Amino acid sequence: MCGILAHCLFDEAAQIDEAILRSMADTMVHRGPDDAGYWVRGRIGLAHRRLSIIDLSAAGRQPMENEDGTVRLTFNGEIYNFAELRRELEGRGHRFKSSSDSEVILHGYEEWGGPGCLSKLRGMFAFVIWDDRRQALFAARDRLGIKPLYYRNDGSSLIIASELKAILKHPEVQPAVDTTGLLQHFGFRFTLPPRTAFEGISKLAAGHSLSYRDDRVTVEEYWRPPGAEALEGPERSLDEWSEALRAKLSETVEGHLISDVPVGAFLSGGLDSGSLVALASEFSDQPVQTYTAGFGSGWHDESSEAKEVASMHATDHHETQIQPSAPALLEKMIWHLEEPLINTSSIPLYAVSELASRDVKVVLAGDGSDEVNGGYQKFGRIDQLLRWRSFRDAVPGLNGFANFASGLLPTTNTGNRIKRLNQITQGPDGAYAAFSSSAFSGGGAQDTSQSLFAPEIASQFGGMTSEYEAALLDDYRELSSAKQRFFLYDMRGWMANELLIRADKITMAHSLEARVPFLDHELVELCLSMPPELKVTQNNTKAILRKAMQSSLPSGTTARKQHGFVVPIHEWIRGNWRERIEDLSRDTRCRTRGVFNAARMDTMIDDHMRGKADWTAPIFGFLLTELWHQTFIDS
Repeated sequence: MCGILAHCLFDEAAQIDEAILRSMADTMVHRGPDDAGYWVRGRIGLAHRRLSIIDLSAAGRQPMENEDGTVRLTFNGEIYNFAELRRELEGRGHRFKSSSDSEVILHGYEEWGGPGCLSKLRGMFAFVIWDDRRQALFAARDRLGIKPLYYRNDGSSLIIASELKAILKHPEVQPAVDTTGLLQHFGFRFTLPPRTAFEGISKLAAGHSLSYRDDRVTVEEYWRPPGAEALEGPERSLDEWSEALRAKLSETVEGHLISDVPVGAFLSGGLDSGSLVALASEFSDQPVQTYTAGFGSGWHDESSEAKEVASMHATDHHETQIQPSAPALLEKMIWHLEEPLINTSSIPLYAVSELASRDVKVVLAGDGSDEVNGGYQKFGRIDQLLRWRSFRDAVPGLNGFANFASGLLPTTNTGNRIKRLNQITQGPDGAYAAFSSSAFSGGGAQDTSQSLFAPEIASQFGGMTSEYEAALLDDYRELSSAKQRFFLYDMRGWMANELLIRADKITMAHSLEARVPFLDHELVELCLSMPPELKVTQNNTKAILRKAMQSSLPSGTTARKQHGFVVPIHEWIRGNWRERIEDLSRDTRCRTRGVFNAARMDTMIDDHMRGKADWTAPIFGFLLTELWHQTFIDS
């Protein structure tokens, strides 16, 4: 895991300023504290911050070159099938200088070209290659979006980096807000690629590559979750599917343990992390190092369940207790997140990452399992919603009455949930934008968010749903299974653009590589071939995974309902964070920048602090967004 940077000037006579390149790379020192490498030749410059994990020697340093120095690579990630690819490439005459996984990308590009090389890789990656012979650049982000990659093309140069702050460090880049991107963070809790919250800086989408040659920059999709024609798996029973899933997951976990440094694991006490720990223990000669963040007490604390799994598999278990955090922690998190990713689970993730980083450089994490195995309880509600939609359509006048009645509801948490439910039960899948924006929890609902913003900004909310549909939904409308469509929508939207980016940024803030076995693309393709009706019912989620792991986990772990990290933010807003929130809302910069509706925000904060209403979600969103403005825009 590393931080990568490339800067290419379109003028062939121009010269990269190496001092600027170094200063940009140094903003990512947390991603690679072990070493730094730079290479500049005329108009092209590559940089690399190294976190040494495979081949710790100097031979693994980057930017890395091929045999004759005509192709160079800067790479972030892990290629789990690198040994197999190396044997194939050596058989074709390629000579290797290191034992690192990075070098197979370099020689793979030479042998198969950019797109051909990508089809061979099994892993998580973001990389940039400069081909001096062709005066061409090739970059790519892995299939599922585990590793982030950003770029800025101003028509005269191209900057590509692992993090936004590296691009913002360039003296010619002036940070400015992309208003639509900011609104998308409130409406969807992420931005639709290529958009970011910064004007003029783009995010390379998962499963996409970027090419530059002859002053042309081209972005192309090379992989997407398979569509209808590939989703029909063989007819199998629940037992047969669970056996196939366990075998594939076991093989994947074994591959994810390849490392020249110790590998630990996050352990929340839930099914996903417990499954990884159980399987990792089968391949480890030493006790697996496991790490948990708890709250000490309360229904949302899973530390006792984590200890039960740790005890069953004799792990070397470590635990940290999360205390009500100081506002200064949020400012640190915003610096690393780089965008206002409005998700309270960043706080326990930050704490457990800090704990794990004291002992290991690599951890296994259960991210992605909910999306590919059907883990969210909302998936079990889909059939109910579709039945209600059919009933509405069958009764003359009911749709019109429901729309009229919902329009009379107040803008409160309860009112917004009912409005959102009304939108969800209208079709076809445009409702998914509402469905995914926490319709059932109240957080992030667009009606509440819209009222927070100044009128000229709030008016832009209108086109967001249609943009969402065009970006994520159109490719899968032909699927007959609503559950399958929603699995895929979540993978392409929320997972790739919020969950995985947030996980990368928070773990790498502590120089910690998080590996996510559930998102091995071969495992994902297997899971997508499983009948969704077997995975999820109204009363049960992840049914196939539960069955697959029941012999290796405590019965309570395989039976427990999914609830994820639940953080008592509503209490902290009225406690430790109150003074900071009120100070921010009164700050002249906040009230004059024209983003928020100051009067509405004042009312929400006052009502929440006095216990008259629960405005946790919008106040938390306001807090992070204003801290983001002050960190990246004002300064």
